Amino acid sequence: MEIAQYLSTKELLTCIRVSRTCEAHFTPALWTTLPLEKMVVKKNKSPPPIQWNADSVRHLSIKVSTFSKGLSSFQTNVLRECRNVKFFQIEATPVEEDLQILQFEDKVWTVLTNFVKENQGICRVDLGNGNINYSKDFIQALAMLPALEHFKAEYIVLQGRQLGQLLRLLPPDSGTNHVTALKSFSTSGAWMESVEGLKRIAADKTLLTLTSFNLTGAYNLTWNEQVDLICRFPKLEILEWFYIDRKSCTEEFRANDFVTKIFKKCPRIKKLAFLSTVRMSPKIADYQNNINDKHLETIFRSAPVGLERINVNRSKFGPLAFKSLKSRPFFSTLKELDLDHCYEFTSQMAVECLESCSGLTKFVVVEISAADIARSAKKQGSKKWKCRNMEYLKAHITQLGSVDPPHANASQKVQDQYKKSLQLHKTVLGQLSIMTRLTHLDVGRSKIPSIFGSDEESLYSSEEDDEESLCSSEEDEEDWEDYEDTRDMNPIQTMLMKQIRKAMEREFLGLGIDRGSTGDKRAKNGYLTLRGDAGLNILATWSQLRYLNVQDLKQSMSSDDAHWIQKNWPRLHTIEGELHSQAQKSQVLKAIALGDRIFK
Repeated sequence: MEIAQYLSTKELLTCIRVSRTCEAHFTPALWTTLPLEKMVVKKNKSPPPIQWNADSVRHLSIKVSTFSKGLSSFQTNVLRECRNVKFFQIEATPVEEDLQILQFEDKVWTVLTNFVKENQGICRVDLGNGNINYSKDFIQALAMLPALEHFKAEYIVLQGRQLGQLLRLLPPDSGTNHVTALKSFSTSGAWMESVEGLKRIAADKTLLTLTSFNLTGAYNLTWNEQVDLICRFPKLEILEWFYIDRKSCTEEFRANDFVTKIFKKCPRIKKLAFLSTVRMSPKIADYQNNINDKHLETIFRSAPVGLERINVNRSKFGPLAFKSLKSRPFFSTLKELDLDHCYEFTSQMAVECLESCSGLTKFVVVEISAADIARSAKKQGSKKWKCRNMEYLKAHITQLGSVDPPHANASQKVQDQYKKSLQLHKTVLGQLSIMTRLTHLDVGRSKIPSIFGSDEESLYSSEEDDEESLCSSEEDEEDWEDYEDTRDMNPIQTMLMKQIRKAMEREFLGLGIDRGSTGDKRAKNGYLTLRGDAGLNILATWSQLRYLNVQDLKQSMSSDDAHWIQKNWPRLHTIEGELHSQAQKSQVLKAIALGDRIFK
């Protein structure tokens, strides 16, 4: 029954108890998603009835911890029984300090490889970051899947032939009659071997229908090889590309390659997210962003007319790039613009985007000054904010004076300043209240965001690791190119895999940021205050709000304010930052504001 897919587990169990007919209809839906770690046989209890429900499993997930010590006989039987899986997932493990590469028994890989071969209908694969030394046979089995449409993997070693088969540049199997064209391909920190021959392959154009390509930190691929690989897919709509040059060089970013190659071969791109870095020293992992304002001007001047989403965070996006972007017809219809840690992008530019981009749903910038917001509020007609469809806003609001009421015996000057600050504060809130569809608001002083991904959780740790060497010596760098391929990783390859996460998650802490000159540019006087007497009631339009970040902003809410939030923002489920200077009181206020949602 189609209705079953919309019911929760509790609701399905209720339906099953109605009658035997309902039991027969609704039981398969309980087994649609199967976490393998739950398939255990407990003492004095019957094993889960997988033998009668294995055909209903469509999504099978495995946590790395489940098979790190070997699969149980029952779990092995579960994998053998499931034959209709469509989505296969290996869930990531938490980051560990030693970054130890996990080596599993051969029989574990044999079971998993056979599982993939028996489930030829798998159309989606997600290999999370588990520091796993994947078996070559297992990866080859995935590459041979004829129905594969979506592939995602982190920190994985891919042979050139396997990469070609996954991308459908090579046929998965000469004996396969029907092959589904891949739709999305995503890798982060992948080590790719023997890819030189891919450029010369005359692939079946009917299979080159890839629409989403994420190539983040690909090892062992030069700039030209990555550009050529991207250009093989003319129907590309989403390109997320993070290029890292690990050799010491001073070569400039080649913006013309976007114009003459990528945009020419891939004219349908709707989302563009990219970052390019070079290694400045052969001895230490000192990477610098080499994309400047002029490069971005060149890129946006020739970008596809259908461009809707842009992410160039950490770049030196400035006045030249902004002028070029504004001149394009797609500027007013942009849906997403991520310019986090782009310190040359000014507050006035940010306000101009809010005034002009009627389709904007996601906007991420360093800061917006209250003075610029107030000036925009005074404008009439077409200059009023058009961003009424905004759903995701991340920007620190600066230049707000204190809205704490002065003492009764305060001087007239202090009282006048308070009234002026309060009026400015309410003006800012009034402009923000225009965004009636807002679900995510981050006005706090957040940590450096992750690359092309989640903003709530940073991928980076501390600056102490900023100068850790990707390889211990120049000899190690030479070994990267000269090692011989073996079934098991040799010491150099193992070292590389251990260092990938440090390189991707720690070493790029300062990309695009001149720490000596910028510092914390957002630490200006004043901050956004969410309090009843400061105009909180103006924000009653935010009934869709789900996430709120006021990190490092000195809030001083009362219980009445928290009750107001619970009533007027009924969908809010996450609050980052403190609501009061006293930690214990802040926790109480959060519990009131979120109500019973805090336990869900």
